[in-house]
Amino acid sequence: MTFIREKAVLGKITAIVALTVFCSIVVTILLITLPASAQEKAEQRVKDQMKGEFENIKRVQFMGEEEGQSGKLEHYFIYDDKDEAIGFVKMEASSGKVKEIAHEPAQNYGEPQISEEEAIRIATDYLEKWGYSLTTEYVLKQEGLEPLYSDIGDKHQYTYRFLWEKQIGDVSVTGDICYIDIDAVDGQILYCYFPTSNDLADDSIAKMDEDISREEALEIARRSIPSTEDWYSHSAPSMSGESSYEDVNVIVEENCEKSYRDNDGG
Repeated sequence: MTFIREKAVLGKITAIVALTVFCSIVVTILLITLPASAQEKAEQRVKDQMKGEFENIKRVQFMGEEEGQSGKLEHYFIYDDKDEAIGFVKMEASSGKVKEIAHEPAQNYGEPQISEEEAIRIATDYLEKWGYSLTTEYVLKQEGLEPLYSDIGDKHQYTYRFLWEKQIGDVSVTGDICYIDIDAVDGQILYCYFPTSNDLADDSIAKMDEDISREEALEIARRSIPSTEDWYSHSAPSMSGESSYEDVNVIVEENCEKSYRDNDGG
């Protein structure tokens, strides 16, 4: 009887162990097959996207977000296989388009090995790589070679620093810039703030479909014209000393016609 009882207990223990092992296997499979969180997916997307930009990427860590002109911008730190931060990336949450990149390299000491012309070419090629281009509206406002600091005898770290600013005529567009730092020894991109205009380009194109017709523009202008009495009370008299509501209509129509024609390219 004792033997039978011991055998029954042993059987129960074996069953419990087997069930525990089975449950462990099931949980492991579920953990592997369950879909990753949205944050994990975003971090993996950044890691894949940055493989050609940073070497030996071990992981990417989400650090927060901000509201940009084109929507939410996400911030990520890039870590290498030693788990040291080697860069920073800012990108659009909706499209994954890169807006800002910073490298954390051990910058070279020594005299510049590339010319300013080469540095500008490196900068423009880099922008094209990420889908940006500097149109003729962007004017180079700052250029030149800058020594960062000297902490080893008389050795310096030199950086080419370029700042483009968008201008319409001779007027600068506030905040619409492109900024790039380049190591003057090996041409490594140290930092890039991509052109701001590209944030708004797609939106501007979409809004072109919303333009009103010439007739609608004229009607809005006519409705905005004050009464004849108000016009006379707020306006200087004409050279002839006479004016009329119809005269104002003609002037408005001529100006609207010119403005509409200029904007329409015709």
